[in-house]
Amino acid sequence: MSDYTAPDYTAQIEKASEQYLTTLGTAQDNFVKAISAFVKQIPAIPAVPALPAVDLTAPSKITTASFDFAEKLLAQTRTTADQVLAALVPATV
Repeated sequence: MSDYTAPDYTAQIEKASEQYLTTLGTAQDNFVKAISAFVKQIPAIPAVPALPAVDLTAPSKITTASFDFAEKLLAQTRTTADQVLAALVPATV
């Protein structure tokens, strides 16, 4: 009888994922702080003559649409991966 216990790869993946996301979040927070500090250092720009009005999409709407698409793409890809894995499992007799 062996005392060998198989590693829990799922737990290891979850731990590594959380560490990665924590590190990424810290880097992103630092990036936002650096941008904010940089913008505060820019001198005020003198008034310029008014330009013709242009109806542009707000950047926040573009960001929202892009991330909505990315979430749908990720969900669809996960579904496909789950289906492929299910297809690879031999049918029980």
